[in-house]
Amino acid sequence: MIVTPATGDESANAVAAQEAHDDDPTLSPPDSVSPIKRVVPLSPKPSNFQWETSSVRLVNVVVDVDSVLSVTCQLAARLEVGVSVWVKYAVESDDQLGTQQDPRSYGRPTSGFGESDRTEGLKGEGAMDRSRFGVVATRFSSELGDVSLTSLCTCQRKQHTSAVTTRSDQNRDFSVSGTMFHTGLVVIASPVRHILRQVAPFLREARQIVDRTLYIRLEPGYQWPLKRQPLTGGEVSLLRSIIPKIYGEAARECSHLDVRVLQGFLKNVELREAALEREIEVVIAHKQFDNLESYVEHQFAASPQVHQVELFAAVSNEDCSKIKPLDEKDTATFASVCLGGTFDRLHLGHKVLLSSAISKATEKLVVGVTDGDMIKNKLLWELIEPLSVRIKALHGCLKDMDPSIGYDIQPITDPYGPTVQDATLQCLYVSDETFKGGLMVNEERAKRGFEPMTLYNVSLLQNYNRIETFMDEKISSSSQRIALLGKVLRTPEPNPTIPERPYVIGLTGGICSGKSNITKTLESLGVTCISADLTGHEAYAPKTELNQTLVDTFGPQVQAEDGSINRKALGAIIFSDAEKRQKLNELVWPEIKKLLQSKVEKAAETGVRVVCIEAALLFEGGWDSLVHCVWYSVISEKEAITRVMKR
Repeated sequence: MIVTPATGDESANAVAAQEAHDDDPTLSPPDSVSPIKRVVPLSPKPSNFQWETSSVRLVNVVVDVDSVLSVTCQLAARLEVGVSVWVKYAVESDDQLGTQQDPRSYGRPTSGFGESDRTEGLKGEGAMDRSRFGVVATRFSSELGDVSLTSLCTCQRKQHTSAVTTRSDQNRDFSVSGTMFHTGLVVIASPVRHILRQVAPFLREARQIVDRTLYIRLEPGYQWPLKRQPLTGGEVSLLRSIIPKIYGEAARECSHLDVRVLQGFLKNVELREAALEREIEVVIAHKQFDNLESYVEHQFAASPQVHQVELFAAVSNEDCSKIKPLDEKDTATFASVCLGGTFDRLHLGHKVLLSSAISKATEKLVVGVTDGDMIKNKLLWELIEPLSVRIKALHGCLKDMDPSIGYDIQPITDPYGPTVQDATLQCLYVSDETFKGGLMVNEERAKRGFEPMTLYNVSLLQNYNRIETFMDEKISSSSQRIALLGKVLRTPEPNPTIPERPYVIGLTGGICSGKSNITKTLESLGVTCISADLTGHEAYAPKTELNQTLVDTFGPQVQAEDGSINRKALGAIIFSDAEKRQKLNELVWPEIKKLLQSKVEKAAETGVRVVCIEAALLFEGGWDSLVHCVWYSVISEKEAITRVMKR
């Protein structure tokens, strides 16, 4: 399913390419979308071609331009460096057919690309920003033909037929195969005050080979065989102050990853993390980490692949020497700690809050997850994950972060939740946005004779990947939901009951949600749009079989003098009787489906490539069986009411 803004301006052709070929490992668009009809292998690297500071090379694969750009841009975004690509491709369009060799280069201004350093023929054209690389790629691709932005931005593959070669200022070389691991582990074995200096370099290494979950384990004072000494109060305090900063670094370097800092060792240095939610596939550590395989097998009961790196001149945005241990108030702990929130699509901001609360709890952490009417005032609340999904994600993440305490995760449908029911709760964690709510909670507890809870406020993380100016400056679930607009939420399954062409989009949504504006935009792009509402009028037009059936079923009063159906009279009957309304639907919806199918077939005969069926009752009528994918136009209830009143 695709969710579009109410004023959606998506290209149907781009979406058709993504929907129809999402599972194709080459990511090549269908013929009906791109003028690129034929592809040839990439040419060998020219003899005079020199790798720049960091480069991406695609070798021995048969691809088209779209595929080259998709893989290249993703790898470039992961490396956050300039990229040089030598591409040999064939383009066949109405006015061009031939094979061209086209070397091009995109580089960040800070990546060391200088005019004198470039191979002859290479051109630097703009900056590569890892959060907006798709836009840059589109500018690139516009010179080559109609290449879909949707395809460019959706290269998430387990295997890439590629090789990555990097070179540092110290002229050290190493290669990382194109294999992407779903789950990785970074182990940082450094003195406490040096840990943060290595976080960002390790995250940059990890994002090249990990695409989903990244665990981080701190091992200050590591030695093998393991001889752990109890941490001093000062060390625990310093480590607790470092962990939120690690999430801050992750927000800068790899916000797309599910980063989890394992912090149970702060309470028990002998703790082993042998039951993590995700299986570790690769471990990343410094080259000087002795007996890494033995350590991982002992500590995590795992035998993943090993990737050891040499970190030169590791520089972080944070200076560890300036980090101060927590003061006496901040080092206090409590048997039971509480916090609440929607926790939609767990992000790094949530994890700062959760990790801080975990560090305070010695026995249990109570988490209230908002649901019901409490979430309906949230921006794009329709896209909030189901309660069961949010609770499951929370539980898995918390148990990974610290398995040494108990977790009580429960839904809440009012602002207070368990805080006014459990007198034993001692501490409440809040954010900048919910601090006033924390004060209200203590006022309500006082009315019930409960002791007030100690309040701790955690600041939100900066959002370094804002793709629109109206998104929150801090990392938030609402910004994540905004980013989902126009994205494929669930890969459509093949529909064997309908032809592959034309590609049929089912557009649905509530009243006044902007469906008509979307269809106008699609029509301007050459898409044939069919209104289910108008098709319904045709289904029971005068002299049709359905027209007479409705008259026989609901009485002659529903027929106007000209033979058409008097919809006002029919509405008065069916809206006062649920059974009659159901009967009407059973009669009308199948006929509408037949007409819709007939119109799609006629469009196909004229060579139409993309069709859009606009239907508010797409699912209720069973017409979703006629489409390849569904677009849902969403709008707030308040705005919908305003628009209805204006009508």
